Amino acid sequence: MSRLKINLSVAWIPYVLAIGLFVFTVCFTRKSIVIVFIALISLLLLILLKNQSVITKSLFAHMGVVSASLLVVLSMIIMVNAAILSIWEDTSNREELTVETTMPYKTQIISTTLPSEVNNRSLYHKHWYINPIDGVMLNGKRTYPLIYSTDLNRYGKYCISGDAISNDSVIIGHVLARKADAKVGSEITINGKRLHVTHIAETEQYAGMMIYISDSTFKKVFGMTGNVFYGTDLSGNEVKKHFKTNKIQTRADYRKYYRNSMSQIILTLYSIDFLILLVGVFIAYKIFAIFINFIIWKLNMLRGFGMSFKEYAKAVSLQYLAIIGSAFYVVVVVFDRFSGLLTDLIFNTTDSYFPITYNLFFFVITMIEFLFVIGIVILLSYKNICKESIYQQYLHTSSER
Repeated sequence: MSRLKINLSVAWIPYVLAIGLFVFTVCFTRKSIVIVFIALISLLLLILLKNQSVITKSLFAHMGVVSASLLVVLSMIIMVNAAILSIWEDTSNREELTVETTMPYKTQIISTTLPSEVNNRSLYHKHWYINPIDGVMLNGKRTYPLIYSTDLNRYGKYCISGDAISNDSVIIGHVLARKADAKVGSEITINGKRLHVTHIAETEQYAGMMIYISDSTFKKVFGMTGNVFYGTDLSGNEVKKHFKTNKIQTRADYRKYYRNSMSQIILTLYSIDFLILLVGVFIAYKIFAIFINFIIWKLNMLRGFGMSFKEYAKAVSLQYLAIIGSAFYVVVVVFDRFSGLLTDLIFNTTDSYFPITYNLFFFVITMIEFLFVIGIVILLSYKNICKESIYQQYLHTSSER
């Protein structure tokens, strides 16, 4: 009777572990995607604990150190992979905002004067831009933004703080504000002139390191110094009739340029991600190979007694899935802290703000990649099995005893 009670209590352990993991996660976070994913991990662990085959128990009875090593390695790979995928997704989603905030007019022309044959001169708006060599002092910190005179009303819908826009408004990009810990009301000194931030806008022009002011404010600060350009809402074809220059750029032109630039960035990110995956395969296989070499005699015995490749692959897959599931759990617990540190590191070194986050897309892509890792590990580890005869296996087993 006592043995029956012990067996019944042991049988409940998988349920307690799975439910405990899920309850702890719900208490730790309110993110629905994390809760759903951890629920799936809990279910996976429950299945593994309840349905271990004789082969699985025999192969992995003493895999504690290897499991812990793989857990650490795979957790790090998942977090780095998440960062790369997050940057890639964020870069892809910025196209519309980047094009619209960089090109507030349909067409822009780099030219100091309007040709004499231009009739509707009122349709062309003259502006200036400058990138001060000495930078500007914003909230007591020296920064190096691009200063852009423009029609400020065109940036009104992008402002995330501040009141109504006027001719005296000073709008700064959200990345610049983060860089200098600035807010509405912060003092800004440009070319010796003191101004105050009136608005913060979510723009992607110059990676968000922008200062937008009116033409009149620009003249007060810089006089007539600066690079001149004209903006118009006329189409590129209409403008090209009057300007004999190749410095005409339309929104379509800039969108094409942006997409080409992003294609190169995405290709680079994909290459880095693929390299990380290869490194992950190599490390995972090497760690696993050490364990396989340690129990090779047992594997050969099982192979000699009829263990098929399918049975071996299933045992390894289940074990790896349990480790990967645990690694995902570690990541979702520590990722908020890790993502904040990595976001700040990228921002402080490049002045580019990429908020590192995770979502369903990240989980799906990463799991697909790790299924590839599992397949490679299974194939590479299985090829070394059963190189001895049954008699040699018996002698090896006898000597171990």
